[in-house]
Amino acid sequence: MADYIEVKAFFFGNEAEKEQVYLNFILPFFSPILGRFHAERGWTGGPHFRIILSKSDTSIIETFPSEFKRYCTTHFPELTQVEIENNLSPYLTHQDIIPNMERRESIPILIENHLSVLIGPYNEEYMYNTFNSYAHFVAHTRALFMMQEFISVNIYKFKEISPETQLKTLTRMLYDVLAFSSYTDKFSVLVYVSNTEGVFSIADNLNKKRSFEDSFLKMYKALEIPAYFTNQSYNLSIGSSWFDTVSKIVDYTKKNLDALADSEDGFYSIEKQKEDLVKNIESIDSPFHKNLLNQIDSLLNHNEHKMFKFLINIIYKSVHMLGFTFVKKNFACFAVSKYVLDKHHTTWEEILKERERV
Repeated sequence: MADYIEVKAFFFGNEAEKEQVYLNFILPFFSPILGRFHAERGWTGGPHFRIILSKSDTSIIETFPSEFKRYCTTHFPELTQVEIENNLSPYLTHQDIIPNMERRESIPILIENHLSVLIGPYNEEYMYNTFNSYAHFVAHTRALFMMQEFISVNIYKFKEISPETQLKTLTRMLYDVLAFSSYTDKFSVLVYVSNTEGVFSIADNLNKKRSFEDSFLKMYKALEIPAYFTNQSYNLSIGSSWFDTVSKIVDYTKKNLDALADSEDGFYSIEKQKEDLVKNIESIDSPFHKNLLNQIDSLLNHNEHKMFKFLINIIYKSVHMLGFTFVKKNFACFAVSKYVLDKHHTTWEEILKERERV
């Protein structure tokens, strides 16, 4: 099973410094094997950069630990214990929550791990707890390799545009993903409605739903989201590259769809995934998700769901690899949902009723 290598490079600097390390060291260092790695930010054990690459490319990481440490100590002043503790504070607060959400082992956060590098085979426990087969794991990893090609080139373009344009661009990117559904955007947008209604349900439990809705609506109007859907500069700068990347991933997914739908002994079976999904939906106090439960069997057995579930997992991971926060991702899902529902003069309630008749 050790066909892939996992590298964890721990760095406990502030957020701006983490971004600098990712942009100016991590991505350039692995650029010789672009298309055969992906790099993301990780939480478990403390903030780190997590790089996955094929075992056949391990020669590139021989100098990585020393080069990583050299870059960080050269470009940033030595951190005091107080500074490290302040930077680690949010990670310490959520160190037991995030691993459960991501199906990862909870690892203690130790100050002395700053600038340390761990290199080893891909975490098999995580693989078995997350994917329904080895073929599913390989497909997921290769899709992320494809997505990394887009990120490594275009993330620098994002840094050249204003935060407002970044958010509008993300919204347009999520909307463009709907074009790969076999249904019109009126139906496929439900994938983002589900995210939005889930977020609002959590906010409602905290008595903050109204403030979230008001905040998102205010941002939607201020950013003039509908106008950006006809903005040609988007296609010239980032849009065409994004569309080509997603298209490549979709083609790859469709070719491997049968393998992705099979369960392999010892992995997270399709049956257990369905059981957990139903429990998760039942725990969401949302009218949308209560309605969704009534259609769950027909939904899960459809090839469209299998393909889009796989694709959206890659899309959402790429959003965070690009540096967008959960709040910004959730706003983009809200904005796409509102745009599509307004365009078709409908509601998600009407769409679900109409889908039952299809």
